[in-house]
Amino acid sequence: MEATAGVNYVHGVDVSNDPTLGPADAPITIVEFSDFECPFCSRFAQSTAPALRRHYGDRIRWIFVNYPLRSIHPNAYEAALAGECASEQDRFWPFYDALFGGRYELSSSGYSAAAREIGLDEERFETCYRNADHAAEVALDIQEGEKFYILGTPTFYVNGKRMEGAQRPEAFAAVIDSLLSN
Repeated sequence: MEATAGVNYVHGVDVSNDPTLGPADAPITIVEFSDFECPFCSRFAQSTAPALRRHYGDRIRWIFVNYPLRSIHPNAYEAALAGECASEQDRFWPFYDALFGGRYELSSSGYSAAAREIGLDEERFETCYRNADHAAEVALDIQEGEKFYILGTPTFYVNGKRMEGAQRPEAFAAVIDSLLSN
């Protein structure tokens, strides 16, 4: 990772305001362009991501970049805004698990219920979401996806190597193991 003029880039992707999970010095960085309404993203989040986290632990740093495909997922943009509001309270990853886990509908009442479950300050969350406080951040994420010609979600960069779709853990493991062995 390199820093340029106060903006953090990972393999060319601007991740300056994006939620991260894992140590900054992990040897593997996965940048995930995702959409909360995408069924393939959900499948990745429910099965592949947990398997990789269990197996590789602190050797992976995850970075989430919103890429709501509004033309086919009408609730994705609002979900991205809600996710940013959860991130503001350092609870993005529990929110990610709650939404992708399918326990909540993608609606303002669903986001509120998820916020309550994960222990957010509900009033602060509601104000943030209602005011679209992070619309500029979501717009920047979308621009970043367009810059990299992201056409579908999920799309990943694993130490710069592009991977598309909700691939099985074995596909990611092959790439990760190869990178770790070098």
